[in-house]
Amino acid sequence: MTTPGPSALTPEIMALIGRERVYHAPEEIGAASIRKFALSIGDSNPVYSDGAYAAGTPYGGTIAPPTFVCETMQYMVGALDEAGGPAARVQLPLGLEIRGSNDYHFHQALRPDDLLTVRWRVADIRERDGSTGKLLIVTSEISYWNQHGALLATNTETNLFRVSDAPLQAGPAAPPERPSAGEGPGSPTPPRRLDRPLSFRDVGDGDRLPELEKRITLPMMVFYAAATWDFHRYHYDLEYVREKGFDRPFVDGQMLGAFLAQMLSDWTGDPGAIRRLGFRFKEFAFPGDTLTCRGRVTGAEAGERGGSVTCELSIMRQDGAQVLGPGHAVLALP
Repeated sequence: MTTPGPSALTPEIMALIGRERVYHAPEEIGAASIRKFALSIGDSNPVYSDGAYAAGTPYGGTIAPPTFVCETMQYMVGALDEAGGPAARVQLPLGLEIRGSNDYHFHQALRPDDLLTVRWRVADIRERDGSTGKLLIVTSEISYWNQHGALLATNTETNLFRVSDAPLQAGPAAPPERPSAGEGPGSPTPPRRLDRPLSFRDVGDGDRLPELEKRITLPMMVFYAAATWDFHRYHYDLEYVREKGFDRPFVDGQMLGAFLAQMLSDWTGDPGAIRRLGFRFKEFAFPGDTLTCRGRVTGAEAGERGGSVTCELSIMRQDGAQVLGPGHAVLALP
């Protein structure tokens, strides 16, 4: 039996709990930033980019894809740090950082003229023995507000910091070939839009959502980094990631959350129907991978107008590995 080594939870590390920063964006989000983000994830919903179309919807104008508010770092002003992230972020000098999970709660749609204030707090730090050594699990609580004092969203996220320098398992060497025509799933279900949203009465427990498939490329990952102002070198810098124990860049985990939100909004027709979206990461995804987003209704509760629907979510890689899961969502349907 291996004898556990000394705890990595030193007084200096424990003193990080409660550390908080407040960031004020220097300018409005802007319609171009919203359009760029939607393009980076391959979401063609016109409510994100077509002002004339959006003006005729219940929103009365362009809105952002649901997860954008929790993914953009436009509000952080200044230079980048050595890892490629904003130097102004809460710095946690704990070792190699890997995203663990996110839990978003959405309260109000982000709009082009919104000016963000973001409150970022280190809520907890725990220790766990992993297969490659000790891990520190850091939980952060982040809230996003506009210039009118309205709460737009909250995000509880965990990040894993690997204390050991042992090499990591980087995943399959190369993705298998994509299925040829006729071997894969049938034609994708056309996405719903705001002129014909899904009704609560049309949803039943156990219903499966139309799947969403995404083919990952390195240019797509770089585009996403630019769209979110998050240039962490894990996601494009081959030399850097090899120094850290990987053989190639890997997908930013929050991009996977954006894919799930697209699947949900394509199904419901209304991005604002998503009230909560949570997910945990299990495997890495790499350029060349084909990812399939899946969902299943696990509960439906009627209200005075419509009702609340809960869904179980996952993302699978073409080799059968589960990249993300379990995930969950709560939707409000008319």
